Parts: sequence; structure tokens; C-alpha cells
Amino acid sequence: MLNVRSVPFASGFSAALLAFLLLSCAGPPRLRFQFPAGEPYVRVCLNDQDRQIEIGLDGDIELRDGTKKYRVRGKSRLKVELGDNNLLVVSADGVYIGGFSTQISCTHISSGRFFRYKKRTYSDTLRIVADGETLLVLNVLPMERYLGGVVPNEIGHRKKEESEAIMAQAVLARTYAMSKVIIPMVRLFDVYDDTRDQVFTGAANAGPLVDAALRNSRGVVLAYGDQLARVFYHSTCGGATAAPEETWSTAQHIPYLTSIRDRSRYRAWCSPSPFFRWKKQYSRTRMEQIIRKYLPATVAEYKNERFSKSDFLLGMFIKERYASGRVKKLDIVFGNKQKRRTFTLFSDKIRYVLREPAHEAILNSTLFNIHITRDTRRWITSITIEGAGKGHGVGMCQWGAIGHARAGISFERILEFYFPGTHLTTLY
Repeated sequence: MLNVRSVPFASGFSAALLAFLLLSCAGPPRLRFQFPAGEPYVRVCLNDQDRQIEIGLDGDIELRDGTKKYRVRGKSRLKVELGDNNLLVVSADGVYIGGFSTQISCTHISSGRFFRYKKRTYSDTLRIVADGETLLVLNVLPMERYLGGVVPNEIGHRKKEESEAIMAQAVLARTYAMSKVIIPMVRLFDVYDDTRDQVFTGAANAGPLVDAALRNSRGVVLAYGDQLARVFYHSTCGGATAAPEETWSTAQHIPYLTSIRDRSRYRAWCSPSPFFRWKKQYSRTRMEQIIRKYLPATVAEYKNERFSKSDFLLGMFIKERYASGRVKKLDIVFGNKQKRRTFTLFSDKIRYVLREPAHEAILNSTLFNIHITRDTRRWITSITIEGAGKGHGVGMCQWGAIGHARAGISFERILEFYFPGTHLTTLY
């Protein structure tokens, strides 16, 4: 059950009135999907690119496929290769074990043991699946254990006074994962272990604050009406969150995901964030290199674009903004004194074009201004982008939630603030 704040016990007439009100008020609607009893399991995809994988063992294991099982004793490393006809060829410490059908599950015979895969440790079950081209490595584990490997990665290692922000993050991470687990279609896995879904780093110690947050919010998800809420979160909103349609061109309007002025009476809730305000400076030639490289790779209509050596950056102009202040439309003018062409970028595509080639990092956010310096001949010499926030801006601002928590605001109120009209419900 949800570990909500306790209500003082009333007596006499007050108790009778309270009981009447509780009975007469309808609770939140039941969610409209079939959900099995108990805590669900999550299938996390750790890798889907290799034809050969190696797994470190922490004791004796049992291998299972659809027809047989095999015990591997006294070995430290398991090797699986994709053979002909989707066959899994398995060996341990160089000793051939056998060929298995299209998937095998690996579990330790003794409890409390871990697998090692690509410098990380994983608990419970590793499943290796052949899809005809590569091997998929999946970690299959209970939801709450999965969240222990997600929450600290998504909101960072926080302090005790920020515990309510951790609780809010735990509820959102659980809600997101549940929305994937209940999809009614045949799939090999539920979520990726990276930013395509939620960052999951396996069985590393989550810490006492995360453990307490998961324990006190066990099974709790965010709902809207009789459905799971669609939840999003990001690092820093910069003072105002964004509606989904301000970020993704194909997004539909969602009543509880609107642009919210994320401020208290005195300051923005996320002002402690290192990304609350930022500045990036580029020479003209540097910005030209970035646009030449990432414009054709990011925007489909420009994928065949070719820039000649005589084309230069002539201007960058913000043409339109959304209600939150984020840039909706950015024009980039390329050419020379004889000819010029304008390339138009919209919404989040701007971040993926104006990235840093050295480490592939996209622009922090679309909440920014541009300042251009020109020489006496009006040629651009430098570009300065001054911005606010980090991430897409939709849903819960994580640094904003931290600011709320530091002010003594509960996780229930934090979620109500960022997702107005939603409610909490307990699934297991």
C-alpha cells in the first residue's frame, strides 16, 4: 500500500462524520488494463549488437531452453556464439557445453550471486536470445529491483533533505516501466538499458535513500483517469516546463502535460542546477563545421544537401518561440554574396544539429538566445548561445523536484505540480 502521511485519529461525532465522508466519496477510477497479481518482472535489453558474448559467473549456474536444462559447475566464464540456424553455441572456460535453441536462460543455483557482463554486475536471470542476426542479452528481474538500478542514474545520488524528489522519481520510473511491461504485443524485451528508455546499470548498490524511496512507494504509479499517465522527466527546465508538442513535432496534446511556470515566489525551483543558465561560444568556422556535419544527418529534407567551399554561414535567426519561451523555429542562412539559402529547423531538431562534434553532445535545450558578432565587412566572426535548462523540458524537472524537496514539499505535491490532474494508485 502507498505509504502516505498519517491522518490524526478523530473521535465521537468527528469520527462518524469522517467515516461518512470517506464512504460517500468515490475513489480514483480503477486502471483499465489487465494486470497480473503481484510484482511484475521486467526484461531489460543490455545488448543487441554482437554475435558472440561472454558472461562472468559468480558460482554454479543452470542453463535452460525450451526443452532441456544443464548445470555448469566450477566455471568462471560463459561464452555464447550465434551459430547456424539460430543455434546458440555455449562453452564455459573454453569447454564446449552444447548447442541450444533460439534462447537460453542463465540463473545461479545459489541465491545472492551475480553475473558480470561488460564491466557491470547483474542479479537474477540473464537471458540470451538469437534473433537471426545478433544475440540479445536480457536481464530479467523484479520491477523493484530493476528500479534500484534506474533511480540513482536518473536523478543522481541525492542528500537526505532531497528524499521527496527521489520518491517522485521512483514513482515516475515505475510508471514508465509499467507502461512498457503491459504492452499487449509479442516482443523479446520490455525496455532498453539506456536513454532510449531509462538508464539501468544493473545491481550496483542504490544506497539507503533510494532503497527507502522504493520501499515507501512500492507498487505506486501515476495515473490519469483509468489509465497509466504518460510520464516524462528531464534534468532542468530553466524556469518553465514544455508541453510535448513544443518538443516533438508528432506529439499530441496531453491535458496534464502543459507548460508550467516552475517558480516559487522568489526564484525558479531549479535554480541550483549547474545547467540553470549556460553559455556556449563558437567561431564562425566552428559553427559552419557543425552545421555541415549535422544538418544533413539530422533533418530528412536536407539529407542530400551538399555545401561547397564557397558557402559560408551568413546568419542565424530565431523566427518563432513557444509559450514556454523555447525556440520553435530557427533559420540558418548559408551562402555567399552572390547566392544564399535558408535552412529552417524546428523544435528539438535544433538541439541535434547544434551539437558538439568532439563528444557528440546535443545542445542543452531550446530555451536560448543567439548573439552574433560581425566584423566591419559584416562577416560573422563569432556566435554566442546563451541558454537555460537541460533536456527536452517535458514533465518533471528533476532539479525543480529537488528544489521542491529542499523546501519541505512532499513527493505527492511535487507530482501533482508537474502532472496536474493525475493521481497516485497502488498496483501491488
